[in-house]
Amino acid sequence: MLEIIVMRNDLKLKDLYPGFAVRISRMLGFCQDKEWNVEITAGLRSFHQQDDLWQKNRNDQGEPIGSVLTNAKGGQSWHNYGLAVDIVFKDQNLNALFDDLRYAELGVVADYFHIHWLGENPKIKGDIYHFDVNFGYTINELLAIYNGPEGGLHGVWKHLDNRGGMKS
Repeated sequence: MLEIIVMRNDLKLKDLYPGFAVRISRMLGFCQDKEWNVEITAGLRSFHQQDDLWQKNRNDQGEPIGSVLTNAKGGQSWHNYGLAVDIVFKDQNLNALFDDLRYAELGVVADYFHIHWLGENPKIKGDIYHFDVNFGYTINELLAIYNGPEGGLHGVWKHLDNRGGMKS
């Protein structure tokens, strides 16, 4: 079972910004040492994928009509730049454990690896699965770089490299 999780995690890690992938990989290694079954369920998302998630459980005017999956539209999420992952604990049958008390402990582990855990934010309830890093940028700065002359994801990652994002 662990081999399946490791394989799935490796596939998700390949799409992340390399400096972030190194940190997440180290954190996952720590989790393996503790015999925690944790899996990356979401990593890099295109702007289109992000917009699709934003639209779920909203009406045509964008008003919530159920449990909203995200408040971030395309370009407004760390996932859009390969700087965020969602991680869930898994049981022996690979079923997600959404109410596991170890999420808070995983948040402490993330902090050790200089990864921000959204679950520590009391204003945002329910997103205990989200982990990100910003390398000193705001979302608006990354979006401006993305939309700039040397933009796109490659342009964003080049800026991150220049700021030392590869030094993990």
